[in-house]
Amino acid sequence: LREFGFGIADFGLKEGSPDQIENQQSEIQNLSDQLWHEGLITIYRLLFIFKLESSDDPARAFSFASTSLWRNSISPTTALARHVKAILEEGQESGRLLEDGLRMLFRIFTQGMSCTELRIEPLGGALFGEEATPIFTHLRWGERAAAHLLDRLLWTPKGRGATARERVHYGALDVEDLGRVYEALLELE
Repeated sequence: LREFGFGIADFGLKEGSPDQIENQQSEIQNLSDQLWHEGLITIYRLLFIFKLESSDDPARAFSFASTSLWRNSISPTTALARHVKAILEEGQESGRLLEDGLRMLFRIFTQGMSCTELRIEPLGGALFGEEATPIFTHLRWGERAAAHLLDRLLWTPKGRGATARERVHYGALDVEDLGRVYEALLELE
């Protein structure tokens, strides 16, 4: 947590007796575990969206993925992705475009959205339920963190040791492939 600029005081914890410090360390560990869990949910939400917005099989794709509103305003692979390089490599100031764009994207799938051009039903469940990410929902991520998240999930090195990168094509991946990605993430600390 210190790596992200958090200190004990940020969580309402103070110096104290050994018992108090042990309780505080337990609270910090619980918070750390919850943040890790919510981080995994956030990543898997994106993998789910990437897959269903890029699938060639109409039975396994979002029906609205080809609409102009989705592609140009909401899609993390087109509307948001076009800003990642400028933020990370050129230092472009974007306010909270990516962070708020991801928040809006998750809110749409949690609460649903209906307008002339597209209709998205609330998905709910463990992935998009109202209480799936109670801490992340209110935590400020920062624009660079959102850019790094999209960068790591949308592009990959072109080969071993290569500096050139290529786009990940989620439409070609099976559900099992996404499951393997998720399982690999579970093994990380």
